[in-house]
Order: sequence, then C-alpha cells, then structure tokens
Amino acid sequence: MVFEARVESAITIHAWNADRTLLAVCPNDNTIAILKVPTAEPLDGPWERVATLSEHDALVTGIAWAPTSNKIVTVSQDRNAYVWTQVGGEWKPSLVILRIAAAATSVQWSPGEEKFAVGSGAKVVPVCYYEAANDFWVSKMIKDHSSTVGAVAWHPTAPILATASFDCRCRVFSAHLRNIDGKEATTPWGAAAKFGTLLYTYEAYGWVLDVAFSAAGWLRAPSLPPLSLAGSLTLALSLLLSLARSLLLSLSRSRALSRSPALPLSPRPLARTSPLSARASPLPAHQPPRSPSPLGPSLAPSLPRTLPPSL
Repeated sequence: MVFEARVESAITIHAWNADRTLLAVCPNDNTIAILKVPTAEPLDGPWERVATLSEHDALVTGIAWAPTSNKIVTVSQDRNAYVWTQVGGEWKPSLVILRIAAAATSVQWSPGEEKFAVGSGAKVVPVCYYEAANDFWVSKMIKDHSSTVGAVAWHPTAPILATASFDCRCRVFSAHLRNIDGKEATTPWGAAAKFGTLLYTYEAYGWVLDVAFSAAGWLRAPSLPPLSLAGSLTLALSLLLSLARSLLLSLSRSRALSRSPALPLSPRPLARTSPLSARASPLPAHQPPRSPSPLGPSLAPSLPRTLPPSL
C-alpha cells in the first residue's frame, strides 16, 4: 500500500514516530510539519497537518524522533538545535548549547535517548545531554576530523559513535559520558574508553555520505564493505597488501631506470657554457658534423657526443 502526502515544496528530511502514525517532514525551509497518517477509510485520503515546529532561522538539515521518550530533536543550517517535547498537545522547544561555527548536517539519538550526536560542517561532533540544574542541553565535542561530518550513528548496545566524513574516512569513537553512562560502563570489547578516544579509522574511496550499525553491532558505510570492529584485522591486511603492491611497483620502476644507459662522465668538469654559445661555436676539427636533432634546434644537445682526444 502506498501513502501519499502533498507539501508546498520538496521534502529535505523526515522522521517517523514509534508507531508510524505521525511523520515529521521539513518542506525545504526552516520549519517542520507534523503530519498524521490516515487511519480511517479511505486510507489513501489526505494527511492532516497536526503541528508546525518553527524555531529555526535556516534550512532544517536533521530530524530525530526518540521512540520511547517521544522527544524530537532538530538541527539546522543556522547552527542551532532544539529538543521538542509534547506538552498538552503542543510541542515546546528546549534550548541546546551546540557551540559550532558552521551548519549542522545531521542528528541521531543514542539508544538510551539520554544524549544525541550532531554532525556538522565545523569538523566536530557535539554530543549533547540534558543538565537539569540549568534546564537546558549542553554539548561535549568529538574532534579528529579534517572535513565536514555528514552523518553519525550510535552502536546499539555501547557508548560508541561512528561518524561519516567528507575527508573520505569513517571513524569510530568512544562517546562515554561518566555522568550519563556511569563510571563502570562496558562495551563488547572491554571497558569504555575515555570520551572522544578514536578507536578505529576506515579509509574510503570518496566522501562518506552515511554510516549505520546493524542490530548486532556491525558497521556499514558507503564505499566500504560491511565491517565489525573485530574485523579490523581483515581491513588492515588489505591495506598492507595494497602498500606492498605499491612498493613492488616502485622497485620495478627503479630497476628499469638503473638499466637505462647512462651518459659518459668526464674525468674533469667541463666549462659551463650556455646552449646558445655552444651551438654558435665551431665544432672541433676531429669531430664529424652532428646530424640535426629530431627535437628541433632549441632542444638539441649542447655538449659534444664524444670527448676530444686531448682529454
């Protein structure tokens, strides 16, 4: 069955609620429309717009709808983020201290819905969590990127975050926050590392546009084969083989150059003369005239082909 809903313009981003009865869409502007899926006959009837979220000043680039808490987080090119909570049928925004100097590109809730990560054009990933004492969301930065971070993904069972960057790399970081995850948080590979620790880097063949973990914790990104963290040895082996091929190619080129005939060396240095003066000077009497150079007079060799007998 195909459902269809019309908006005023193109849809740039969307997100479903937990039971797929509501859909949040950005109609290519700075607002988010909440649409209700038709439940009565006919099911292909018009969708009802039940709310409009309008707090951003520029194009909305990311929407994430938490399935358990029913909170919506939105990010925009205005470098801001808002967490929306439904109170009495109305959606109320909460302030997020994002602290980025370029546009936000994407957003994802963590599995526990206590924090979320934001991709950005500022080459950093803010990991945001709620501070009850101040009644707003604050952020802590993950760095080590050299270009825009276009997408982020959380591991399903551990405080681990994967990022997709336009620097042709997919990275895996520790996103462990002691005040949120606890001091003794563990992962399938041992104790959780310090926040922001770079665990793995995967080389791609172009911009990495998206990244995702499977339910079992396998990592998947465009331009990369499906990889698990435990399977990094296979990737390392393939990179070593590629390096070995490059070294063999360089060695074969060096051998080919060494086999080429070298110019004869004179026992003492020759006087430095310009090419023009060398061509204008008469040839020694013992040397036959040179045939014209096939490369033209400007590229003709300036030194005699054989040394005089006196040398």
